[in-house]
Amino acid sequence: MEQTVSMGLVRSIGISNYDIFLTRDCLGYSKIKPAVNQIETHHYFQRDSLVNFCQKHGIAVTAHTPLGGSLANTEWFRSVSCLDDPDHKGLAEKYKKTIAQVVLQWGIQLTPALT
Repeated sequence: MEQTVSMGLVRSIGISNYDIFLTRDCLGYSKIKPAVNQIETHHYFQRDSLVNFCQKHGIAVTAHTPLGGSLANTEWFRSVSCLDDPDHKGLAEKYKKTIAQVVLQWGIQLTPALT
């Protein structure tokens, strides 16, 4: 991948689902620092330490599944999904927004560096 940057075929390199240990390892041996780490993060699965680590090292974070994980993950996080959460429904009604808009706005406001 680094060679593709050197050849001008791509502008930057990203990583996906790297935790702190893998990211630290990558930073140790790579010549070109990853520009972004795409990770699962949402209301029920906040990755504060990983996000902070990436920010400290100048790596942007992109959230995948920002509305919550797959149905397989609901047993880990909560018995309902973000879109079925009664608290989210109440906030959506209060602000006259959809539940998805409320959850996404929460993520944006909580972590401005998430892209």
